[in-house]
Amino acid sequence: MSKGTESTAPLSVHDPKPGRAGDHREYSTAVWVSSASTQENSSDRLRSVMLFMGFLLLLLFPTSSPAQIKSFAADSYGITLGDAVVLPGTDETLVPVLITSEVEIDSWQMGLEYDELLLNLVSVDLTGTASESLTPLVITSTNSTGAIQGLQVIYTGSAPFPAGNNVLAAYLRFSPNPGVPFFPGSSVTIPITIVDLETLPISMTDTLGNIIIPISQSGSITVHEYPLYLLEDVSSDLITEVISIPMRAWSEKSSSTFTMGLEYDELLLTQFTIAGSDFDALSSGLSTVNITATDTGILIELISSNALPALDGQTLGFLQVIRPVGGATTRDLNFDPDSCTLGGDNVTSLESGSATWLPHFVRGDTNLDGSIDIADAETLLGATYSGEALSCQDAGDVNDDGVLDISDTVSILQYLFSGSPNPLSPFPDPGPDPTSDGLTCQ
Repeated sequence: MSKGTESTAPLSVHDPKPGRAGDHREYSTAVWVSSASTQENSSDRLRSVMLFMGFLLLLLFPTSSPAQIKSFAADSYGITLGDAVVLPGTDETLVPVLITSEVEIDSWQMGLEYDELLLNLVSVDLTGTASESLTPLVITSTNSTGAIQGLQVIYTGSAPFPAGNNVLAAYLRFSPNPGVPFFPGSSVTIPITIVDLETLPISMTDTLGNIIIPISQSGSITVHEYPLYLLEDVSSDLITEVISIPMRAWSEKSSSTFTMGLEYDELLLTQFTIAGSDFDALSSGLSTVNITATDTGILIELISSNALPALDGQTLGFLQVIRPVGGATTRDLNFDPDSCTLGGDNVTSLESGSATWLPHFVRGDTNLDGSIDIADAETLLGATYSGEALSCQDAGDVNDDGVLDISDTVSILQYLFSGSPNPLSPFPDPGPDPTSDGLTCQ
């Protein structure tokens, strides 16, 4: 029977009020129709009240959208700690904090874990970083012993932290505690780990308020004792054919002989020179340089006609590394601990270096010789039609459309002979590709 239809037969319904089991009452049809209408109006009013209350609760207690917490591709967002060294005779060092992000961010934070008996985190230094001009709010958290164990940086000014790859965001100023355990003439490496704290998880916040969970890469501090040999890490663009790596020394006593064994890729071409070095100046130009090829690199022997004083990071010479065939690359340069002496004493405190060619180029300079000329058009034609490899495909993408074809060669020729506009950035100075495409400089 449909609701509201009259019937003369009595209708039996259960009493909605509590009562004895099996109790029921009989209502006439007329009473049922009236009761049904009343129940419908009451139900409508109740539903309206519930909807209003629900809307009010949403206003007062908005729910968090799952989209506000995001995770991204491993290479897109990250917080990285660099490695640092404490040199002999010094008592502190700076550990760089590098931020990788595809978008501008309003804040980043992390927890830190390190051996408090060996290291003391003195302060957070923004000098010389991308954060310096943004004047952010820096908040540090400490543990029960007073050691800094967490860091939060909030960009409260008019500009957020810029997007980019490994952008320098801050320095952590550490000093080694006096109790660092040393063996004479050795070094100690102490790890510094990025961790999630209960009150300070590793995260970033973008300008839309999204919380980003980045990958993290921890760093370390190496505390060196006298004597020390050090090779620097040097990087340059792809049009630089030779990278010059300074070789430095620290010593507590005077010496006239220095021996350094170096190990590196057997296909890497190098030269060693003392021209312009402190060693050349201190020896008054009266010195002997012996270089011997080994199975793993070279052995360098420097002999001064007079004893050099104690050294504090002076240069002994420069290892010149010639860019290998190909595009962007990093080549490690290591000391051989069995072949390093200073004044006849073994040197076991050693800091290796590297030569890095970044994927920075000049658009149109397809052969990476530092100039744009007809040879670049010929190189590009060979790559387009003969399958010849380009060390940097991005340099050949003259019109920056993400494809290498005849139009790029035409663009070079028009620039050279028809007065056409300059190639797109990066030009005329080397730089990274400002657009993302399938071409690389690897």
